[in-house]
Amino acid sequence: MHPARAQAERLREILGVTDHYFPTRLLDNVPHLRIEVVDDLPASGASFWGQGSWQIHVAATEPWLAHRLTILHELKHIIDHPRQSDVYDERAFVAYGERELIADYFAGCVLVPDALLRKEYRQTPDFQKLAAVFSVSERRIRHRLSEIGLVDSLHSIPRRSYPTGDYVIPAERESERRTV
Repeated sequence: MHPARAQAERLREILGVTDHYFPTRLLDNVPHLRIEVVDDLPASGASFWGQGSWQIHVAATEPWLAHRLTILHELKHIIDHPRQSDVYDERAFVAYGERELIADYFAGCVLVPDALLRKEYRQTPDFQKLAAVFSVSERRIRHRLSEIGLVDSLHSIPRRSYPTGDYVIPAERESERRTV
């Protein structure tokens, strides 16, 4: 299993999310993390350390479905920040950047987990209905189905070498879990 997928599953577990819908508002309870929608952001989102906490800024001009994906995409950058030079080979995937592809993959795995998608797809192989079930775009559903091999490949998470040491959120941090 790719570490980003394992991290996505662990995030859902820590936050107690077992349903199809992942409420990004649960991230409001994560210590030292602030999420803001801003008017003048030239990109979909950005993450940075400032004012004693991690900041995730999301462009106000983006639709709600995109906000959810962007928040989780930026969260992956925060998770990886301490080890980014060990984790990513910046020479690979130069056009878009490996770290961007993996952040997208993580966000997709949080919003549309493999096991739930497989189950729903067997029952209803309708992209529009699946998008509604998971509250994501139809494009995201198609992409996730491609990543797990249920539809023809679009492009999937690169299978390059990633650290052999797993860097999934450790179980001992379970005490930091917040009840919402």
